[in-house]
Amino acid sequence: MFLKEKEETDLLDQFEKETQLFLNRKRLLGKGGYSKVFQAKTKKGIEYAVKFIGISDRNGNKENARYKSRLALHDCKFSTSAKHKSFIHSFGYYKLSKYSYAIIMNKATGNFKTIISTFFKEQLFGNITTKILCYNKMSNSLIKFFFNQIINSMMFLFENDWVHFDIKPENLLLFNQELKLSDFSLTDLVPKIGKYELLSSGTTSYMPPEYYSVDREINAFDADKIDVFAIGCILFKLITRKDVINKDIKDSELNEENIKNEIKVSLKFLDNYFQKNKCDNDENRELLNLIIKMLNPYISQRISMKELIEDGWRKKNEKKINDIKEIHVNYYIKVLSEIQKADSLSKIEKRRKKFNLG
Repeated sequence: MFLKEKEETDLLDQFEKETQLFLNRKRLLGKGGYSKVFQAKTKKGIEYAVKFIGISDRNGNKENARYKSRLALHDCKFSTSAKHKSFIHSFGYYKLSKYSYAIIMNKATGNFKTIISTFFKEQLFGNITTKILCYNKMSNSLIKFFFNQIINSMMFLFENDWVHFDIKPENLLLFNQELKLSDFSLTDLVPKIGKYELLSSGTTSYMPPEYYSVDREINAFDADKIDVFAIGCILFKLITRKDVINKDIKDSELNEENIKNEIKVSLKFLDNYFQKNKCDNDENRELLNLIIKMLNPYISQRISMKELIEDGWRKKNEKKINDIKEIHVNYYIKVLSEIQKADSLSKIEKRRKKFNLG
């Protein structure tokens, strides 16, 4: 359970006093189930992001509080110690109470969910609905540009037998044109021998059917396919604007068979989408086949992370894709920066006209 408002305020006051970092509490950079991300500044105006993880054991639910606290501490330790160019950089963490922590990080431009929202006219930045639209749809080149960045951020984990277990757009942060992986609370070391039990759950829209099996046990050498499925869900959404698994699905309907059926319906929709909207050429056929392999509802038949890294569609025309970085992404970041400065719909409308975005 999350903290009460006064409990949270007291801990944030304590954090500011101890670190001399001053938090903007009126506008969040992000929010999770039991975490909030604040913008922070030093007295000299240097900006950081602070992830505050506040957990309460009120109502006597101490076991649940201890469990969430262990996940939070794991996120703190992993993100601070695992130094890699494709991971968000954390400078350190503070234990503020028995179950609550704060992680000091580099401040991102935005997250990948923001990118998708901007392209697809969805809700952006809290309750402000914007008409900003950079492009009607993403080109294959731009999709591949982002897709390759996601894969690059996964390589270090895969090569060291780590599985993230919570890949989703909100956990991919944008820094100077590059996507970096964040939120390692569920990340686990999975040696590729024996069995592995799926104890912790990620986000429903990105979780494969094996999470809903009776025993939730898989072969350990298949564990990386959990992340492959989640990346496939992101790729599916970049192309179709839809979720593979309906995010509004009722809890009572969350079982292995229903999730498999949801996936099969989505894959049929994807095939029809390609027939109507994509040219029939080798590249599009390779892309369609790749997504089908990533979203296979049966884990034993799903493509592995190693196979995904070596995939032909992903590696084709890599030099050409790098050119997209300067053409599309710089412009996007400029627009995003302008949106972030706006705190009302009227200001967003003025900036939309400034960039001739219709």
